[in-house]
Amino acid sequence: MAKGENGKYDDLLLSIRMKEHNFKNHIAALFALSYTTKSYDELVFAQREYYGKIKEENKYVKLLYLGDSIVAGYLYEKFCDVERKNGHVEYDIRGQFSTSEVPDYHLIEMLGILIDNSVEAQDERPQLKFFFEERDNTLIFKILNPYPYIKYEEMNTWFDLEHSSKGAKHGLGLYYVKQICQKYRANIICRNVECQGKNWIEMNLEIEKANR
Repeated sequence: MAKGENGKYDDLLLSIRMKEHNFKNHIAALFALSYTTKSYDELVFAQREYYGKIKEENKYVKLLYLGDSIVAGYLYEKFCDVERKNGHVEYDIRGQFSTSEVPDYHLIEMLGILIDNSVEAQDERPQLKFFFEERDNTLIFKILNPYPYIKYEEMNTWFDLEHSSKGAKHGLGLYYVKQICQKYRANIICRNVECQGKNWIEMNLEIEKANR
């Protein structure tokens, strides 16, 4: 698995390096707008629009801050997959991923299940929010997607084997995530959160750093 994920990380690096190669051209183009626009307001609008396009093209640079090539490469591939479905990804990285009590291959499995469930819960143009935060002794991953309000008691059943085996969209995935969490003293919490005037489902995965 590591070889495959490192390959995805190499794709991320190559994409960023290619964009960096064109950075000087983009700067020149921004300055050149002053010669092709007729007013200050038109110039400001054109520069903001151009900057927005550059920012969009380079939005995954922050994945490099994660510090783990396997996890970063995997997330890059998953995010690109959402975009291939005409979806939208918003993410943030706060801190660095250090060695955890959960082996990398299990973490990849859990993140994959949580992201896939979030995307599959939406009919079209999936929206995904992903946040990583490093704290003193823990590493926190949050995956969110828009979904109707669900009672807490019903959410808990999503992680049950009996519930999963009845053909629910979540399948056996969340049950498997729960088993890994129990084995490695990790924690998975599901809750409703309000975002952009809509209800979203947040999956909060908290794992311990290694060698506490």
